[in-house]
Amino acid sequence: MADFAEFLGDDDQDGLARLSTLFGALVLARATKGSELSERILAAAHEALTETD
Repeated sequence: MADFAEFLGDDDQDGLARLSTLFGALVLARATKGSELSERILAAAHEALTETD
């Protein structure tokens, strides 16, 4: 898990934050499967993780 977090970010904290966001978004989207909220959760996570500075 730590290796994947490192892969996702520039530093340890950034990678952990990205991994947590991905995991949380997937869990919440599955919990609300088939609803508009599910799609909104995934879209929000995607936007947050692909923002450019």
